[in-house]
Amino acid sequence: MLRGQRHTGPTREVALGRDPYFKTLAEQTGAAHYRQWGRRFITRRTVDKHFGRAFHQAVQRATRIHFALDGVPDIGAAVQAGRQGFRPGNFTNAELHYIMANAHLLVKTIFYREGRVVTTPTVSFIEGEHTT
Repeated sequence: MLRGQRHTGPTREVALGRDPYFKTLAEQTGAAHYRQWGRRFITRRTVDKHFGRAFHQAVQRATRIHFALDGVPDIGAAVQAGRQGFRPGNFTNAELHYIMANAHLLVKTIFYREGRVVTTPTVSFIEGEHTT
């Protein structure tokens, strides 16, 4: 989908990233942001009390993941910080870490900056680490 085009039907695609960028990306691609996951049947878990669990289920079930990198100046530092998991102020970092640590999720992820597709970032970290 090109910039400026809107998708009209519900999909099992999710949009992630920092606020407000993930919302713009969701609108641009037709993907669901976290408040829409339940309505789109991407997850049955509540995002209010157990966001981490809902996130894990959503990305596993998603056919495609759209990730806005806007507001993430140092991807390596964000992935490193994401090791600490889903804590206040660290959600985007935890999302990024989990996706980068799981090849089956990384292959279905498209990264964006300023609404444009960018190459998949590369980072080094210890294999097998996962956020909880």
